[in-house]
Amino acid sequence: MNALRMLRVLLGGAAAWRRGGFLVVTVAVATAVWLVLSAMTAPFTGNVETQGKNSMVAVLNANGAMGGMPITYAHRIEKIPGARDVAWSTMQIVLCKTSPTVVLPLVGLGGPGVAYGLTHGQVIVDAATLEKWQKDPLGIIVTSKALAACGVKVGQSIEPKVMRGAKHIAVHVIGSVKNKRSMAFAHFDYINRMGSFIGKDKVLGITARADQVRDNERLAAKIQNAFAHDYPTVKATTSAKLQNALARFGKVQQLLMFVMAAALLCAASVLVSVFAHASAQRRPRFAVLRVLGFKRGTLFGAVVLEGLLIVLVGAAIGIGIGLLTAHLVGQSTVLGQILAGHLSPPSWAWAWLPAWLAALWIVAMLIPARAIRRVRASDYRAG
Repeated sequence: MNALRMLRVLLGGAAAWRRGGFLVVTVAVATAVWLVLSAMTAPFTGNVETQGKNSMVAVLNANGAMGGMPITYAHRIEKIPGARDVAWSTMQIVLCKTSPTVVLPLVGLGGPGVAYGLTHGQVIVDAATLEKWQKDPLGIIVTSKALAACGVKVGQSIEPKVMRGAKHIAVHVIGSVKNKRSMAFAHFDYINRMGSFIGKDKVLGITARADQVRDNERLAAKIQNAFAHDYPTVKATTSAKLQNALARFGKVQQLLMFVMAAALLCAASVLVSVFAHASAQRRPRFAVLRVLGFKRGTLFGAVVLEGLLIVLVGAAIGIGIGLLTAHLVGQSTVLGQILAGHLSPPSWAWAWLPAWLAALWIVAMLIPARAIRRVRASDYRAG
């Protein structure tokens, strides 16, 4: 309680309030800079859960996508160093039994990367539905638009009319996923047995990814070189939008980290210098209070509370500004568009935020602590 009363004494006067407001703004700016720049560096340090909707290498027949490729191509890509989550697809076109005029693309998916593709691609399947689909070779996942168009429901068995050239099929809907496109996902082996329109043991496309999204271009080059002397040749491409953004922003990653560190050092320098100046100005007042019987611990406790209040208020304001700024950046930049408008500080930024705020507070208190320890009753004459 003595420290609180002493704090009111120290904060008396317009100068003290102006000084406190200036320090609050300093901490707020440093906090906001920390959060915004950490959010911008996150996609390049692997601290976000997704690197964009199209963060895969797509492999197609270089002579025309509809020509397809032998499935052996997919198995060869699996063996290329650095290739992960390789998956392949084929397709059969069916007509809904309830609506003979409605065409339903039935996409057959296979390979070890199917789960990744269905949880990180443009169509996001929940974990429970994905698990059911993986265990059921006759199960299909249908988009919400296709369910409405074909007049079927989840759990219902369907026997769609098959277009000419394909065998009779019987499948059942095990789950649905919200999507504006009308399509369904089946197993590659099932479509391959039923009869794909590109032929047996052929795939329309193959996808793979590198360990780091920035390495997708290098993986695409490896894949093209591996099939340079094969027929048909392949064309391996990445999302140009994603790769251009990675190239543009990835080059400044170290600069962003440097700016983050500089912001913290500047904030610490400002707090130390301002508190040092304030301690020199308050030295006569400290001396008077010592003459009146107040202990050094009480004086220091008041200064500590003042510093803590400045840091907490500044951090709260800075967090609000930082999150708002990150959101606006995510909505208005190429990087934000790739990440679906979601640009937020990673977990490590939040974990380190209390640590550097505490360090900032402690460093700022060093000079006032020294000044209070050395204050003498005769110093009141300095005022």
